[in-house]
Formats: sequence, C-alpha cells, structure tokens
Amino acid sequence: MIRALFAEAFGCALLAFAALGSAQAAQASGLPVVPAVAAAAGLMLAVTITIMGPVSGGHLNPAITLLALARREVSARRALAYVVAQSLGAIAGGLLVSAMAAQPGIAPPALAALAPGWGLSESFATGGFVLVVAGALATRPRAAPLLAGGFGAAMVLCTVSGGMANPAVMAARAFAQGPGGFPPAVALTLVLWQMAGALVALIPALWLFAPRDT
Repeated sequence: MIRALFAEAFGCALLAFAALGSAQAAQASGLPVVPAVAAAAGLMLAVTITIMGPVSGGHLNPAITLLALARREVSARRALAYVVAQSLGAIAGGLLVSAMAAQPGIAPPALAALAPGWGLSESFATGGFVLVVAGALATRPRAAPLLAGGFGAAMVLCTVSGGMANPAVMAARAFAQGPGGFPPAVALTLVLWQMAGALVALIPALWLFAPRDT
C-alpha cells in the first residue's frame, strides 16, 4: 500500500511539474504557452502511467480513482488514500516549479468568468478523460498510456480553460506562482467542476465498457 501511495504521489508530482513548468519555460522563452503545456502534460502522462501502472494501477488522477472505485477495483479506504496522495504529490510538484522559477504571472481569469466557459471546459475534459481511460482499459489496455496522453494533450489545446482534466493538478495550481497559477478560490471552483464531470461520466463509462457476456 505504501509503495502504491508513493507511486501515485510521485506520478502526480511529475504531472504537475510538467504542466506548470512547461508554462513558465514557454513564457520565459517567448514561445506559445498552450502548445507547450499540451505536449509536456501529454507526454508526461503517457510516461507516468506506463511506469506507475504496475505499482499502483497508474491512476494519477482523482477522477480515475473514482472510476476504479465505481468498478469495484479498489476499496473506499484505498481510493481515499490515493486521492490524498495524488493531491499532495501534485501540490509538491507545483511548489517545486514555483521555487525554481518564481516570477509575476499572467493574471488569471476572475472567478465570475469561470461560469460557464472555464467550468464547463474542465467538466467536459475530465468526464471525457474518464470515458477514454475506461474504454482503453476495456479494449486496448496496452495502449492506455498513449491514449490517455494523447487525449490529455488534445484537451489542453482545444478547451478555453486548458483542459487539465485532473483535480490533483488543479489543486497544485492554487499554490503555483507565475504562469499556470490560480487563486485558491478559482482552483477550488474548477476542481468542483472537474469532479462533477467525472461523476456524470461514470454511468456511461460503466455501461459502455462493461464486460460482455460470453
């Protein structure tokens, strides 16, 4: 259990570091921020799922842990421990980025601007991620890391909010300074939208990809 929790925490730390660090690096270099985050987050997602999968199942996202709980693949106690580890790991990754490259950031959107555009974007991205992972595990488990990474990169590129689709990484953004950082109230609001999207996606995910009778 301890090894699995460390794997989830470390994996989320890497994801947060990739997402926030790429935003700061791109801005410092005068490069477009969104494509940089999409590429870094997508590639890191594929890497971390591949290496952490054999240890913890490679959830690396509270929304995916919720899916596993609904599929009865983990106990409620284990699911809660995973979510705590994921969140703490992501926050640590975000703090590391802030410590390495603290600088004034681009002003984040006002809280009022999150409804409906930003909230709906994160809700859609997170719900879609749950569906994609459920489908990948049911039909192409060996390709799950690649599919998850590709979808994650696509969501960053095609949603107004940057489509992080990961409540743990979003929590890290509340502690980040510079590009990619959010005020805590904004980050919490987006986390709630993300979890709402994940909950809505559970029913079609469980129905579409249920084991077929033979």
